[in-house]
Formats: sequence, structure tokens, C-alpha cells
Amino acid sequence: RGWSPPRRRSRASSSPSLPFVHVFTASEAPYWLFREPSLNLLPSDPPTLLAMAWASLINSTAVGGDDIVSKRSTDGGVTWSPLTVVVRNMSQPSPVYSHRSRRVVLACGGPYPTGVNLAGPNFQLFSTNFGVTWSSPVSIERSLGELYGHSAPIANGLELFTGKHKGRLLWIGHRGAYNEDSVWWTD
Repeated sequence: RGWSPPRRRSRASSSPSLPFVHVFTASEAPYWLFREPSLNLLPSDPPTLLAMAWASLINSTAVGGDDIVSKRSTDGGVTWSPLTVVVRNMSQPSPVYSHRSRRVVLACGGPYPTGVNLAGPNFQLFSTNFGVTWSSPVSIERSLGELYGHSAPIANGLELFTGKHKGRLLWIGHRGAYNEDSVWWTD
């Protein structure tokens, strides 16, 4: 006799159904896998949907086999642009739109160092034209504090809209809890 959530009326029967659209498709050459997708609604005219994902190359090795890719839609997600590479040899895209600077800021993980079982540094890059073109990546390691093993941005970021830090961009990520005696990744 525990707690149960209140029942809500379903509106599914009264609303029109929307078509299902595949944005990233497995085996979309030259990639075989898309991970950690994100979707941002950008305030362009017309509004732009920017979809991003971490894409793994077909027949890739652990080093240099991942890219960050994107697609754009300006018709509400009905149709999508061709797949474009945002940045090569990086992973874990975490985009957020900054209304203050009017650009998309992308946090991402850098390349895995050769012969090391830890992830590479964190980077940021940005787009001032709603994801059409991107700046070169810049390391943000100096601003992140001490590294304890694996380090990565995760999921989307957000922009604060109220309070004394209005306009600040935030990301969720981790700097690792590394124990040298444990083996959690092998090459």
C-alpha cells in the first residue's frame, strides 16, 4: 500500500501524431555508431535545430576513431542537412547556446593520449552562425582544476537566465576518481 503517482488523463488520443524521423542512423558511412546525441533549439530566423553526436568510424582503433558530427534542421525537424564533421578525433559533445555572446559553445573531450589508459584533455570551440562553421578547439584544462584520472564533459550544458550569475554557461562533467590500484580500462 505504498505511494503511487496520481493518474493523469492521456492526451495522446486527441493530439495529432507526429512522424518519427531518424536523425543519426547506424552505419551512416563512414560511421558505424553514434553516441551521446544532443539537440539544441537555436534562435535563428527561421529557428534551427542543431543535433550533435559522438560518432565512431567503421574499422577504427581506440585512438583517432571518433569524431563529433552534426546535422541541422530549419523546418522543425522534418528534414535534416547532410552529416557534417564538427571536429575530428574528439568525443563527448556538450553544446549550449549563449544568448549573451550569440554563439553555440561546444565542450568536448580531446583525443586519447597514445599508450595511456586515460582520456585526453577537455576543449571548447564555438559557432557564431548556428552550427554551420566552427572555431578551432582550445584547451580548457587550466580552468578545470586537478585531474584525478579520466576527465570528460557529459550531456548538454545550460545558460543561467536569472540571479547574479545570469548569462553564465554551465556544464556537467567529471575529473575522475582514480585509484591507481584498480584497473578500469585496458588497452
